[in-house]
Amino acid sequence: MYKICVFDFDGTIVDTMPNLTKTAVEVLTKYYSVLDKEAEEGFINTSGIPFFQQIELLFPDDPRNKEASEEYEREKLKGFFEESVFPDTQEIFSYLKRKNYLITLSSSNFQEVVDKYLKIKGIKVDLALGAKENFYKGEDHFNFIKDKYNLRKEEMVFVGDSLKDGERAIDFGVDFIGKRGIFSVEAFNQRFPGVKVINELLELKEML
Repeated sequence: MYKICVFDFDGTIVDTMPNLTKTAVEVLTKYYSVLDKEAEEGFINTSGIPFFQQIELLFPDDPRNKEASEEYEREKLKGFFEESVFPDTQEIFSYLKRKNYLITLSSSNFQEVVDKYLKIKGIKVDLALGAKENFYKGEDHFNFIKDKYNLRKEEMVFVGDSLKDGERAIDFGVDFIGKRGIFSVEAFNQRFPGVKVINELLELKEML
């Protein structure tokens, strides 16, 4: 039986992915010889990890990567804190608290960005983890959560909107629920046969 629900941030509880994708395309097409479509596909297919890690996957050891990553991090913040929380985020959080679940966030966005957004929007969770040096979504975050709350892996479930989210959950040994958005239900099922996939967060009421 689960005791804690770990949620991804961008694209899972907040509707930030369209503008993050737009910013990434602008940066990638500026610095590298790629077309808009190729840039968008590259960004989406590697989403779920910090941008500086994404471009290392897309353009390994390219000397332009540092400058491109820094520009992306600056540009993405323009309007970021005005982005909307998904309409059912607060409702599902309230439901889970009534059912005595712990609610945590695990984001590849930087810690200070996550903290500021949550404060502005008034979102309350038990724990919010963002990216820091040598501390990232996946094993780092999962181990921290497991140890902090003295949990077994089977007592944790991770909800995320990217294939990278699924990979990190499954590699660590916790259950994963995909959320349709940048990836289709079919894409999740092809990559992770039999995985549960939701269209909106309120569907978690039928699972938890």
